[in-house]
Amino acid sequence: MKMFNQIMKRLFIGIPIQSGTARQLTQGWSMDRSININRIAWTRPENWHATFFFLSATAESQLTLLEQLIDEAFNDIEPITIQLNGLGVFPDKGKPRILWVGLENLEPLLPAYGALDD
Repeated sequence: MKMFNQIMKRLFIGIPIQSGTARQLTQGWSMDRSININRIAWTRPENWHATFFFLSATAESQLTLLEQLIDEAFNDIEPITIQLNGLGVFPDKGKPRILWVGLENLEPLLPAYGALDD
């Protein structure tokens, strides 16, 4: 019996976020010594995103199908304007690894979310 090792990738589905306001805020925070006492590694703005789904380990052989499903789900979705609302960290305030910003006005994305959830 032959066994084949599939290459697995840890993936998520997300949408890019472009925000001049958030960019200005994080530039100011990145210069603030009281915030950066733990040498925070700031994510570049071109990598900012809103995560729709975590897919965990996904076989590389499934990537073409996954890309097609994502393209179909977002085919009719136009760029939208969202509102930033709230800040938080996880896993906890004692040892934060991720700073998140809450988003509002995402209703136009619900059809794409529903299609991907199916």
